[in-house]
Amino acid sequence: MGLRGDARIETVSGAIPMMDLVEASSDNLDFSTQLFTWNGARLCVTTATDFRSLGAHQIFAVVLDDRSTLHVSAGTQFILRRGDLKRPPELENQDSLLPLYLSTDNHGYSVFKEPKTSQLRKLSWLVAEWKLGRPLEKGDIVNHIDRDRKNYHPDNLKITHNKAMATKTRKYGLVKAANEANELLDECISLSPKLAQVIKKRNHRVVSVEPSIMEEVFTATVTNSQTVAVSGVFLKLPSC
Repeated sequence: MGLRGDARIETVSGAIPMMDLVEASSDNLDFSTQLFTWNGARLCVTTATDFRSLGAHQIFAVVLDDRSTLHVSAGTQFILRRGDLKRPPELENQDSLLPLYLSTDNHGYSVFKEPKTSQLRKLSWLVAEWKLGRPLEKGDIVNHIDRDRKNYHPDNLKITHNKAMATKTRKYGLVKAANEANELLDECISLSPKLAQVIKKRNHRVVSVEPSIMEEVFTATVTNSQTVAVSGVFLKLPSC
């Protein structure tokens, strides 16, 4: 993956230009960040380090139907919806790229659609699972420390476990039962077709691909993954 410095990487701190991450990595050799990757089945949170230059490469401008443009090297591979890979010179008009849809639900939470299933999930839950190192279980509660439901950075999430809620014993009382019922209702609403309309409908289809000049491009080392979400689509890292 060779990205121009203005390519925006989807991280747990939001979309950040590649050049900002390269500069942070240059200033601090221990610098790392968590970003969103694709494991072939679902969205994941993965640690990335060593943001660095690959030198000057032939640049291709890939224009998408949401009017965004990605400037990448010829060796960069795009992941299509149907799962195959294409480099910029191989892309054709109307090719549909695997998208990452991000938005905010009716309750103010940052949400995403699983690329393959279109199931809506909270980004804070996804990041909490990465922080815990396991899937969330019944009774796990994810709290936003600063009470900002759009801030899903790991440092802003506090995960607690309500044993009574998990076991549904009488100890957990009517008030907590009502709270749980409201949370369940919120979850049902978050999965409803009506709320799905909150996500902007974009196919991320290729409109055009144009070769450009030689420019400096950048890459990174991503733990246990070769894909990264960049400007709402997924790109594949080089194997070495």
